[in-house]
Amino acid sequence: MTGGVVTGSGNEYSAGAFGVNISPAAVTCVDMGPDIFKAAITNSYKIPADSALLGGRINYNAEQDNSVSRFVNASGRISIDNVDRRIATVASLPSTGSPFFTGRTYNVTAAGTFTLPAPILGTRLRVMKSTATALTIAAAAGTGFAAGAASTCTSAAATAGELGAGIEFVALSGTTWIAQVLSGNWTFS
Repeated sequence: MTGGVVTGSGNEYSAGAFGVNISPAAVTCVDMGPDIFKAAITNSYKIPADSALLGGRINYNAEQDNSVSRFVNASGRISIDNVDRRIATVASLPSTGSPFFTGRTYNVTAAGTFTLPAPILGTRLRVMKSTATALTIAAAAGTGFAAGAASTCTSAAATAGELGAGIEFVALSGTTWIAQVLSGNWTFS
């Protein structure tokens, strides 16, 4: 796709290097998906570079993306969110999240460390705790998150008493998440 207003959903892609390739040569606004991608597809959605000509969103469904490497997004101007807004319970730690869970929430009910995946532009993850357990959210190796501090942080911790504490992480780059406290008290380091 190289330009125009592009909308569509419910498409099925069965073969090829990618289902949708967005490389604008003119102003391009997308509102796409969810779509179905078969295992023969390498990347479901491919946005190979950032461009001031680009904007929009992809309504994603991780369960319908059976492509080899899922999506690739090099532009923060396209958001990618799962349409179901599911909450998944993580009852055993240590555990690592997936960037393809974008737009969804991890509810961590165990004490320990939950590790964020490396960020992919256009993605966002929420992590919350609903039990009286201590939780540390750690950045994946080589990544970090900005949380209002002068330098990039690599962990956020909430005590056992912080029931309902939650943070949303939005990908700023391929190595940095932006952390936004939704509730509770978190200690960043």
